[in-house]
Amino acid sequence: MSGRKGGEEERSLLQEDVFHSGFGNVEEPVPQITTTPDINTTTFFSALDDDDGFDPRKPIQSPFTTTPPGTSSPLINPTIFSENNITSSSTQQSTPSPNLTSNIETVPSSLDMPIESPSPNSIAVLSSRYRSHSLDAGKSGFNDDASQAPQYDYENYETIDWNRDAINDRRQRNNLDKKKGPWFTILFKLYFRSQAWILIVLIAVSSGFLAGVVDVGTEWLSDLRFGFCQHGFHISRSQCCPGNRDCSSWTTWSNAMRLGIKTGWLMDYFLYILCAIIFAGLSAWFVKSFARFAAGSGIPEVKTILGGFVIKSFATPMTLLIKCVGLILTVSAGLNAGKEGPMVHVAVCCGELFARLFPKYSRNQGKKREILSAAAAAGVSVAFGAPIGGVLFSLEEVSYYFPHKVLWRTFFCANIAALALSLMNPLHTGKLVIFEVKYDRMWHYFELIPFIVVALICGLMGVFFIRMNIRMCFFRRNSRLRHFPIIEAMIVAGFTALVSFLNPHLSGNTGETVSNLFGECYPADPSRNSDLCNTDTSGETVLSLLTATLTRLFLVIFTFGLRIPAGVFIPGIAIGASLGRAIGIMVEMVHRSHGSWALFAVCKSSDDCITPGVYAIVGAAAMLSGVTRMTVSLVVIVFELTGQLDYILPLMLAVMVSKWVADAFGRDGIYDEHIALNGYPFLDNKREYRFTSQADDVMTSRDLVVIEEQGHTVATLKAFLQMYRYTGFPIVHTKEDMIIKGYITRAELRFALDRASTKPGSDSTPCYFTEPIKPLVGVVGGDSSPNWPGVNGESPQQSRTLFGGWEDEDHSDRPYIDMTPLTDRAPLRVSENTPLNTIFDMFKKLGLRVCMVDQGGRLVGLITKKDILQHISTTFRKKNVTFINRAS
Repeated sequence: MSGRKGGEEERSLLQEDVFHSGFGNVEEPVPQITTTPDINTTTFFSALDDDDGFDPRKPIQSPFTTTPPGTSSPLINPTIFSENNITSSSTQQSTPSPNLTSNIETVPSSLDMPIESPSPNSIAVLSSRYRSHSLDAGKSGFNDDASQAPQYDYENYETIDWNRDAINDRRQRNNLDKKKGPWFTILFKLYFRSQAWILIVLIAVSSGFLAGVVDVGTEWLSDLRFGFCQHGFHISRSQCCPGNRDCSSWTTWSNAMRLGIKTGWLMDYFLYILCAIIFAGLSAWFVKSFARFAAGSGIPEVKTILGGFVIKSFATPMTLLIKCVGLILTVSAGLNAGKEGPMVHVAVCCGELFARLFPKYSRNQGKKREILSAAAAAGVSVAFGAPIGGVLFSLEEVSYYFPHKVLWRTFFCANIAALALSLMNPLHTGKLVIFEVKYDRMWHYFELIPFIVVALICGLMGVFFIRMNIRMCFFRRNSRLRHFPIIEAMIVAGFTALVSFLNPHLSGNTGETVSNLFGECYPADPSRNSDLCNTDTSGETVLSLLTATLTRLFLVIFTFGLRIPAGVFIPGIAIGASLGRAIGIMVEMVHRSHGSWALFAVCKSSDDCITPGVYAIVGAAAMLSGVTRMTVSLVVIVFELTGQLDYILPLMLAVMVSKWVADAFGRDGIYDEHIALNGYPFLDNKREYRFTSQADDVMTSRDLVVIEEQGHTVATLKAFLQMYRYTGFPIVHTKEDMIIKGYITRAELRFALDRASTKPGSDSTPCYFTEPIKPLVGVVGGDSSPNWPGVNGESPQQSRTLFGGWEDEDHSDRPYIDMTPLTDRAPLRVSENTPLNTIFDMFKKLGLRVCMVDQGGRLVGLITKKDILQHISTTFRKKNVTFINRAS
């Protein structure tokens, strides 16, 4: 039987696999993207991913040069990275994306040829209908009308291929537009185009519901440290005593035990500390036992994932459950940690889980990140009741790719999430504004001076907090503390409760404390005032507030980084608010003592001039700006938090001054520093650098591991993958000339070998990575077709066909595997004299991970995203970084 018919049989089976993978009726699979903005599916943070015990620092004694039977050229031409290029702090990557100026042969592909008879011995890795026509003026090896390639899952700690996912999405849409049919075809098209909106509604509603659950659980469990409601143990203090925190229905633990004043105070103190230790210990235990990625705020990981990184355990159902439960326990323990930042992680988990229901997004990582950007905005929306601030937060802080359609979907998602939260009404006010304040007095221009002073101090405190927190986290990671996360969390919680109970500005719920700091004083109605408005004890109040500011600052330094769910938003707001309130009271004291000064001439009276609560709001915004380096989104979030538009100018001024001061010591906020600390390979597309280097100054050029284009079998390629942990391999003509022929990722090569292994006796099957040689004379073009040279010296009558077999003169069949559909035949490349500024812009704006450096078509080096990041760290930050790998 003819070998070509066997290819048809394999093609139909493979197309059926693609159909069941969730892409509908597709016709032609899509190979690796080869357009100029190429982003190969390789990890960019570790040259050697030694998840199987391979030590990249030790050279392999015997190079892998297995030669298959009947061939004279070595199967693979690998050489090992030198130890100078592979160190524990910065491992040079071998995930090359070779730049192929390779001549894409103009030979008509046998893929376009009619199929005749099957060959039972043939092995087809991909559909034989894949075409080698070019896309976008010949820059790609894909036919834009083709269907999608067989989908393989990205490996953990791998970077997605933005280009391939974008082309797959466009190709899928084109195929759908071409379909003509009855009414159910029209309905399917409508469903296909509405999947994003359905998914966004599901994410928004679930995020709002979970935020309400967390708010209700946190409020009840926090009040449980002080006592319980006589009407029901499950009732919180605000519900038990509406409008007044103190009522007869609320009973403290000491009163329930009928203890005296002194003994009762000690008992309340003891139970306060005990509850904090128990809650914190449970939170750390849940995280350690079930979901380690539930720790922290999750925003550094969200930024990295939206930048194209794959962390599979970050958004699982178990992570979502532990994040919510641990968040309730952490905040209820009285630790200086907020629940607002982690709500972004909760919303992203919802986005990841619901995206699995829609193949359009579950099979396309690039499209999924558009949805996750909207989910991040929903997290901020439900955390602060700030839908507009959530949209701007996603745009400014976390999103890497944010086109106009994503902006509209993000806005819709944030609004639906806020609506869902308001329907739950966890605040029992029917409003979304958490710290709603109403001031009867406007600010005066002379107050801009103390506003600037508050911003200066907050900017310096933000720098101090970041540096000390990073040092503490680094010490925690490199000491024995990392082995005892539960005990450490319990100790920090116990110490926090020990010092907080004695200060009224630290002991209560952080949200209520911030609300009191933002509040206004009413001289005409003293019953509405808090202790902060007592002018007779203004000095003691200032001292108490400054003490609370410094105490909370140091406590947050130790708390943020524990292996518990914890955010930094609300603690940062509380620090800035207490400092701002103290400075506001001091300005008020000066006005009361020296009201006749010309500076205060604009004041109508001694009681109608200074509003200390405004200083608290200004301090809160300035402190968050110093810690996170956020600007526009922060101003809008604070505005939506307080509902005060009249004070937008002081807020903007404070945020700008605080950021200027903090940027003078370093431009990275707390989330960027934690990304670098964790070794995540995140290239910030919002940053600008001025380089003086060229490509040859940063490229990996010594001992590159490459694959020759011919002379391979399934068995030797499997052994090759076992020997080398690289995530991609350049394909060259021979090891002597190093002419670039293409590039294949580890995932694609493994996918092909796994598919081939389903056939019995496939280990000896030859594999080829180059453009297939034209099949038998007469198949296309008749006898007038030119004779094309055979493979490895074979005669033209023994030429290879794409359908998985060889055809000899006696029509006997011999199977082979064609790797060309999975091979990137036109990867991006630059010359060795290309300025690094240009290369950086290519990586940043095109989303690249790796490009090749060539000299006259010869491979001379590789530049990966990790190389760029390492160069930035050593040049601008004066420090080395160690990037995470799959073994971490």
